[in-house]
Amino acid sequence: MWVYDVQTLRFLEVNDATVRAYGYSRREFMTMTLIDIRPTEDIKPFLRDWEHPHESTAEKWRHVGKDGKAFPVLITSWELTFQGRKAELILARRDVPTPARVAESETTKTYPPQQKSKSATTNP
Repeated sequence: MWVYDVQTLRFLEVNDATVRAYGYSRREFMTMTLIDIRPTEDIKPFLRDWEHPHESTAEKWRHVGKDGKAFPVLITSWELTFQGRKAELILARRDVPTPARVAESETTKTYPPQQKSKSATTNP
């Protein structure tokens, strides 16, 4: 997760999970904006959406790590004031389920055995 300045799009804070997931150091993130973690073709749609800020849950986007590879993310955001600035707290989940992964997880999912209720199996 991270916090960014709503006016400048600059990162204000990132946690260790973000550093690991994206491959940038904390120091590198502090010199970057949200544009820097977007594929080139996604920048215009992102800026259009960003013009109308709102708290969100589970918006699908693509981000790019330091290695240059794009990956899907689910974004949840909350407005807040951080260090006296209007900001947003962002939770970015990298493990976005795709239809194939959902189908696969459904076929490999195990369920506990169903227990019959005594009241349903005995007659008074």
